[in-house]
This record gives sequence, structure tokens and C-alpha cells, in this order.
Amino acid sequence: MADLSRAVRKTLDKMTLLKRSILGISMLSALGNMFLPLPGATTLADEDVSADKGMYPQASSTIPVYDDRVARIELQKPSAENVSQQEVIVCTANHLGNGFWLTAKHCLADVQVRGDILQADGDRASITKRYFGERGVDLAVFETDDPTIASRKFDLPGEGLNISDELTLIGFAAVHSYASEAKVKVIEGVQDNYILWQEYRNSFKTVSTTPSRTCGGDSGGAVYVGNEIVGIHSAGPLNRECAGKQGSEMLHTSVLPSRSWIEEIARMSAEEHEPSGAGIVGSSDSMRSALEF
Repeated sequence: MADLSRAVRKTLDKMTLLKRSILGISMLSALGNMFLPLPGATTLADEDVSADKGMYPQASSTIPVYDDRVARIELQKPSAENVSQQEVIVCTANHLGNGFWLTAKHCLADVQVRGDILQADGDRASITKRYFGERGVDLAVFETDDPTIASRKFDLPGEGLNISDELTLIGFAAVHSYASEAKVKVIEGVQDNYILWQEYRNSFKTVSTTPSRTCGGDSGGAVYVGNEIVGIHSAGPLNRECAGKQGSEMLHTSVLPSRSWIEEIARMSAEEHEPSGAGIVGSSDSMRSALEF
């Protein structure tokens, strides 16, 4: 009977663990090429990020990169463990010009959560409007209440990617006041990918060419070449200790297939803020001026 009770308890424990995993409550380990779309998270009462939660925000490089084209997204919500505390979800955002920012859709999926962006120089703005890419495309555009906090911006891409293209990924730290970078190389072209049960349309894979790679919180970070933002970081292997590893694979969402959608958002927003009759519907000049091309 004791053996039977132990067997029942083991079965129940396994069922509970499976249920929690499906609900995203427990952290799954990275096995082989398993990827996890994990924004960084911590609690305001915590001084350090818990290794058990696997929430590490910056690329594993500890060399600071002060770049005002990027900002840290802070999304605040009550902690599931203690409602008196605020849990802070962290991602990275990238300036497209005139107060428009690009990030990963999964970072902003909970529209009920209050969001701000913070730059390395201390500038802060609140997220006022959110626009989500089509189903399966892990892109989101948002506006802030202060379009002046970033002086530089990324350009949208004009051409597609090729295998072996060398790119740079930048992610904004959650527990540090700086962003850091990882050098990556394209190993798989744009296509639809599936990670666990999640679809990632128009995504491509890269591999780190130096020990620096992604950690939790890099979600939404720019993958760029020159000044063109060609991708947004979506997922990578679970990296609990934010340790460096050359040859680590990562998944990013391509920006080029959604360029027209991004320009349309900018055009509509520009017309919203213009006096009645001043905007010209369908004008490419209106779209470009909204993003300061």
C-alpha cells in the first residue's frame, strides 16, 4: 500500500509539473535546439535577479554599449507570488524615429500592463499606443508620450538577408544601466518556424560568432547591419547564468516583410496629429516623414 501511495504521489507530481509547464509557470530547460521567448523579469523588492527564475536581461557581453537608438522596456504588474510587490518584465525597444519604437510582440502582449521605456541617460517615457503585427509575426510597434527622448534612430531595411551575413544584436540590460552587443551570423533564411507550440512567421536563425550571446530580456532587441534594423530578437536557448557561448543559435523575426505595415502605422498616426485635411491618404511622403526617413 505504501508503494502504491508513493507511485500515486509521483504520478500526481508529474501531472502538476506538466500542467505548470503548459501554463508557462515553470521554466523549461533548453535541450538541444529548444528555444524560449523569455523577456527578463524581476521583482522591485529584489536586489539581484534570481538564477532560479532564469531572468537575465543583457547579452552575455559585459562591455557597455551606450546607444540612444535602444531603450529598456519596463512592464509593471502585481507579482504572482506577492500582490503587494510589483513584478517588472523587461524587454528591449528600438527607435524608428519621431517617437515610434519597434519590439517583439510577445513583450507587449498583455495590453493591461503599464509600460515605460528607459534609456541609459535616464530619459523615460510612457507607452501610449501599441500596434501588433499579424498572427504569428512577433513584431509590435508602439508610441510614447515623449517623442523627443531619442536623438538617433534605426532605418528600415531595403533588402533581404543572405546566408552567412554578419549582423549585430543589441539588448538593453535590466539590472545594469547599459546595453550590450553580440556578433551573429545568419545560418537559416527567412521562413516560418515553430518553437514548442508557438508559431514564428517570417523568422530567421543566427549563430553567435563570439562568446557573447542572448540572455533573458534581449527579446525585442535589434538585429542590425550598418544603421538598418533587419530583425527583432524573438527567442534563444535558455541561458540561466547569462553565460557566453560561441556557436549559440538564436531566432529573430525579419523586419522587411512587415516594412509596409510599419510605414502604414506611421502614416496613419501622422494624419491623426495633422490638422483636418492636411494629410494625404496613401502619400508615401507622409509615411516617410512620419518616420523621418
